[in-house]
Amino acid sequence: MATGLPCIFTKNSGSLATNDSAVFVPIRSSNAIAKAITALRSDVNYRNTLGKKARKAIQKFTWKHYQNNLIDNCFVLID
Repeated sequence: MATGLPCIFTKNSGSLATNDSAVFVPIRSSNAIAKAITALRSDVNYRNTLGKKARKAIQKFTWKHYQNNLIDNCFVLID
């Protein structure tokens, strides 16, 4: 996602992606994965749009964001 590539996920993968920044397929569905790959391969506009949205969706998750979140959670545990 951070590189601007479109991604394919299942809902239970724990992804930070949203419905408009990635393709979600049912778990264990090779047919759905194949259809998603085919759609991304055949439609350059869809592929580029999804990639741009993926990059934008993930940009807030920087090392600074991680550090602040970690520190905040440590303080919660201490209290």
